[in-house]
Amino acid sequence: MNQFKNIFILFFILLPFSSKSQADSMEQKAGLLKEVIVQKTGAFKNALQKAPSVDLQMSTDQFLNKIPGVTQIKRGNYAWEPSIRGLNSNQISTTIDGMPVFGACTDKMDPASSYIEPNNLQSITVSFGANDMSYGSSIGGGFNFKIKQPELNAKDKWGGLIGGGFNTNGNGLQTLAGVNFSASKFAVNMNGIFRQSGNYAAGGGEKILFSQYKKWNGSTGIKLQVAKNHQLNFNYIQDEGFDIGYPSLLMDVQYAKAKIASISHIYSGSGHLRNLETKFFFNSIDHAMDDTKRPKESVAIHMDMPGTSFTFGFFSNAEINYGKHKLKVKLNGYQNQLHAEMTMYPESGAPMYMLTLPDAQRQVAGLDISDQLTNGHISFLFGGRMDYNKSSLFSAEGKRFFSSVVSGDVERKSLINTMYINPSIHLNNQLRIFGGLSRTMRAPSLQELYAIYLYNKLDGYDYIGNPFLKNESSWNINSGINFKKNNLKIEAQVFGYFIDHYIAGSIKSAYSVMTKGANGVKQYVNLTAASIKGIELSTEIKINADTKLSSTNTYTLGSDNEKRALPLISPFKSINRISYQFKNYFLELEGIVSAKQNRVNKEFYGEEITPGYALFNFSVARNFIIESHTFSINIGIENILDSKYYDHLTISKIPSVGRNFFLHLTYKL
Repeated sequence: MNQFKNIFILFFILLPFSSKSQADSMEQKAGLLKEVIVQKTGAFKNALQKAPSVDLQMSTDQFLNKIPGVTQIKRGNYAWEPSIRGLNSNQISTTIDGMPVFGACTDKMDPASSYIEPNNLQSITVSFGANDMSYGSSIGGGFNFKIKQPELNAKDKWGGLIGGGFNTNGNGLQTLAGVNFSASKFAVNMNGIFRQSGNYAAGGGEKILFSQYKKWNGSTGIKLQVAKNHQLNFNYIQDEGFDIGYPSLLMDVQYAKAKIASISHIYSGSGHLRNLETKFFFNSIDHAMDDTKRPKESVAIHMDMPGTSFTFGFFSNAEINYGKHKLKVKLNGYQNQLHAEMTMYPESGAPMYMLTLPDAQRQVAGLDISDQLTNGHISFLFGGRMDYNKSSLFSAEGKRFFSSVVSGDVERKSLINTMYINPSIHLNNQLRIFGGLSRTMRAPSLQELYAIYLYNKLDGYDYIGNPFLKNESSWNINSGINFKKNNLKIEAQVFGYFIDHYIAGSIKSAYSVMTKGANGVKQYVNLTAASIKGIELSTEIKINADTKLSSTNTYTLGSDNEKRALPLISPFKSINRISYQFKNYFLELEGIVSAKQNRVNKEFYGEEITPGYALFNFSVARNFIIESHTFSINIGIENILDSKYYDHLTISKIPSVGRNFFLHLTYKL
């Protein structure tokens, strides 16, 4: 077996590289909705391509896992926390249809991406820098999950789908259904999905306890043509997870609930003003951690830890074409409120209550302006954004709790500004050179400002906030090439983020721990500087009309001002595929190689060395056309060799899923 495994590894390392940098990142087997796409934006906004097939029974986590430059922090088998090139969720923005959504869990068990499903989506946009700041100020870009909208005057008045699937590892099950109606002035779509899984087995058969989950998700979209060029859209998503295990953490989740709603007016013109959208939105998140299903001997003290997040706001976005210019202007504002509490129940004595996020709120008003200028073979995208940012505590109880750990005036106001320019030069039909330079900024998160004894499992310390933190700022640079000739595609890019006032935890020996067994207490402070640099290389070779070889390779290096390795930075990773289409069958063999990550700093950041690994996956898909209906089948095997492994971004080094067979069936009306 070892010899067989080594042959596999060598074969996939030597595969020609391939480009998966744009919509191909989401190209998956046989699929249903061709309008579902992944748009990756880098130094310059690349052309949008549509994936020929999408398996909507995959999870959002699985979709994100296939995008180069995107890594995910894992605490279990559910709700992975996406990051971009080593930049964490505090340093990037996440929006759903342009609406900011903030998780309610102090342990980041519920990133915004966990509350949306592929069957809700029209596209996923990933920005890797300051080329598009319209969704909010950040150091290194972010994600926008665009909601699928109903279609007026569709070819078929009625449509829908129904499907189900099964995974052998963990006895995972999912069922989904959808229906849509289209008329000349009214259209509606509705869809829903249910997922559940038991405890999975790692490579070699080790059962990973507390890795189970259940969830359902439903959405409704309504579109009205109220006048010529004028539309009203209403969207609502409800997502509810329950009985969710987190083997990497001390507690599980009793429930995680989200309600996300918006109403918008869209004007579509044919003159200089091409599009004007104004949207009002709100979302509420309700989350509760739970330790009642853990063995009593593993629970030092029983705790209840509920949390809530509530966000409401608006934005107005205009697109103006004038000659060679494409101008975008966006005005937005929102307010987010966070509340998290903890009640400890000692075996003897009265319960102890405290706020861990003491009723913190943030109010933001922002203006974003960008212009894309095209002149022959040369294009420029340049723009800027300015935010007025106010953070405070909104309740007397919250102020009282926080004053027990930090004294002084904790309200803060600041102006956040970003400027960027991204040129692109088409030297000929085969070669394009692009680059980017930006100065970005972000305010500390509400957790970094106002946390009260939040336990970090990565380094084993309780954390307290610091309302006197400086804003992080960064010079971002990147440069790359696209080459395409005949059946060969190559894309190479180098990038760097040079961050001032980097936010990290610093030990405070004068404070006593709140979490039993914690190593001590840290407070968020500003380090002088930090940097994240890397390279991404992708290529694609078409052997013939039916066969394609592809590979994506990434390497990232992070250091702070003391030359210490930054935490949660992925090692070198290579994803390689052989795709073959035979008649109506689509076959894919995938090999994933991750190097050992030995560039860590245990003393300051609490990280351990992570060994390398190699994985191999195989899948077969086919569409059957029955009259005007489509029946899709996807079958495959993941982790063929049943390797026991974990990613460097896995908290507590819990082994990932071992060998898994899956079957997905979907019928589209």
